[in-house]
Amino acid sequence: MSQPIDLTKKGQGIHNEHILEFEDEITNEKLRMILRVDTYRGSFRASIYSPIWLRNSTDLKFQFKIDNEKTFIDVQQQTYLICPSKFNSQSQKNKGQIRLFCLEEDEQVSRWSQSFSIDVIQSTGITSCQVNNDRTYLVSIHIATSSFGMTKIITLLPSTVIINNSTVNFPFSFLFFSLTILLIYVDQHRNQ
Repeated sequence: MSQPIDLTKKGQGIHNEHILEFEDEITNEKLRMILRVDTYRGSFRASIYSPIWLRNSTDLKFQFKIDNEKTFIDVQQQTYLICPSKFNSQSQKNKGQIRLFCLEEDEQVSRWSQSFSIDVIQSTGITSCQVNNDRTYLVSIHIATSSFGMTKIITLLPSTVIINNSTVNFPFSFLFFSLTILLIYVDQHRNQ
C-alpha cells in the first residue's frame, strides 16, 4: 500500500508526475512507481508505471546504479522495476552503470562499468565489468522504449554465446586486447 496522493496538487514536470512508494507489510520491501496524472475535461486520467524495467539474461549477478541508488540484479528470468527516488522523466541525463555483484560492495573487488545513457529510443552496446582477479566481463546492454513510451526496457545479455555441437567438451578462452577475459569449459551441446 502506498501513501495517499492529492491529485489536485501539481506533481513534477510537465506531465504532473508523483512518485508512489509501495511497501510490503510482511517483507518490508519497497517498490517505487510513477503516478502520472493528466486532466481531461475536468476529470483525472491516471497512469502508474515504472520508468525502468531491467532483465538479466546472463548467469551472473549484478548491481545496477542510477543516481547513486543501487539495485541488486539476480541471475536470469526475473524483471526488476526500478524508479530512482529523484527520477525526472524530463531529464536527458539519466545514466546507468553495472558491476558484478560482490558481498563486500568494494570498488577494489568489482569496479563499476562506464556510464551509459538510458534516455534513448533504442540502443545496443557492450560495456565491461572488471573484477580484482584481472578478469573483465563483457556484457551486452540492449535498451528499448516500451510501446507506451514511458518505460525504458534494459536487457543485460552475454556478449558472446558459444554452442558446442561437437561430441567432446573443450576449454575456451576469449582474448581482448591481449588479456585473457574468460576461460570456460564448453560442454557438448545436447539436442533435447
